[in-house]
Amino acid sequence: GPVTVAAPATIVEAASSVVAETATTGVVDATGSLARAATTAEETVSSPRLPRHALLHFAVQYGGGTFKVGEISHRLENIDGRYNLHSVTQTTGLVGIFKNYQLSQSSSGSVTRQGLRPESYQETKTDSNGTQSAMAYFDWTGNEVHFADGSTGKLSEQAQDVLSLPYHLSQLPLNLESFPIALSNGKNIRQHYLAVGEEATISTAMGELRTITLHKVHGENEEGLIIWLALEYRLLPVKILHLDKSGEVSANMVITDIRVSDE
Repeated sequence: GPVTVAAPATIVEAASSVVAETATTGVVDATGSLARAATTAEETVSSPRLPRHALLHFAVQYGGGTFKVGEISHRLENIDGRYNLHSVTQTTGLVGIFKNYQLSQSSSGSVTRQGLRPESYQETKTDSNGTQSAMAYFDWTGNEVHFADGSTGKLSEQAQDVLSLPYHLSQLPLNLESFPIALSNGKNIRQHYLAVGEEATISTAMGELRTITLHKVHGENEEGLIIWLALEYRLLPVKILHLDKSGEVSANMVITDIRVSDE
């Protein structure tokens, strides 16, 4: 039926955004768990330096299980105070279940002491229905975001796009309970709060990884994600979990390989 046909697009699109949603219990515990995390992992409070080059590969799994429906690669270049991020998502296109789907995203801007400051974000999606694109330009002088359709949005101090967000998070001192983030998907910009959660060890193709979790503070009738940053890998993102509006897991992207270089 139409639901199955649309599935990979929804899954992959969801997996490529990076805000998170969870029940409020995580928020309540945030301070205590962070205090514990900080004693075992200094990395959570002193931000690691963003690598000059990084290449990350993820497997996209359906729901909470291990059924693989696609792959995502993230490439980061960070040179002389400028960053470029490029992501390609490709579904495996199992005949009769999922249609082929490709998503290409890029974000570029400056690297500041306050983290990443995106200047442009663009994405192109291609499937059997054709190609769609979205674009956002961040005008930090005029405090506005401009979209391809001519509309604009207000730019707050902490603003990111869906691709820059996890890399920006790696540069923040995560010693707060929660903090505001305005997030753009190339079509609009919305205000969210991210909460810092527990330290957790997760199983991946790279073995057991120690992580710190961040999630979007629960908003009514909103989709969202939880993101895990690896303590031993410069707080780079290693898992992103998508939840639908009812809070069910609908997609899960998990790291398979990380390569970083400062040369």
